[in-house]
Amino acid sequence: MKIPELLRSLEYIRDSTGDPLFSDTIAAIESYGFKGRGLKRGGTDASKQSWGDPDEGYLNHIRFDIERFGWSVPESTQHIVAQYKAPGQSFDTIVDRLATKYRAWAAAGHPAPIIADPGDIGQRWTVFPVGDAPLNLGHAVVPVEGLTVNVTNFWRRVFRDGSIRVQARTQAD
Repeated sequence: MKIPELLRSLEYIRDSTGDPLFSDTIAAIESYGFKGRGLKRGGTDASKQSWGDPDEGYLNHIRFDIERFGWSVPESTQHIVAQYKAPGQSFDTIVDRLATKYRAWAAAGHPAPIIADPGDIGQRWTVFPVGDAPLNLGHAVVPVEGLTVNVTNFWRRVFRDGSIRVQARTQAD
């Protein structure tokens, strides 16, 4: 089924049943880019939006090797690809792709998590640290009494790694 057909079907079901769940589904399809980019490209974009760039860990490790050992970008990239067996067509193509991506990433200033952006899906979370002590994340401190934040990739990663728990989810203003 193509996305326009799916959206028309969901709209028909929503109008027939009056169930707001179908409105939420339509909104999710549109907000994650499936409507304009289709299933494959939209899915890739939604995956990056939800879980971050899959190469981000490699890029951080390349930067670590360069800063710690003074290696060149090609040396560090070759080391990372060999050590972690990064997936791809061949060793050389993976090294070239990651080296190119690293240079662009470095030119952008090693993008750090931006916790003050408006959020990518228009939702807010009330988050609490796991445990009885405030959680210092470097860019933010989550007090024991909780913190309301815009939902971004940064907060999703912190939630996935088990450092915070989410108690309330609301729509952003």
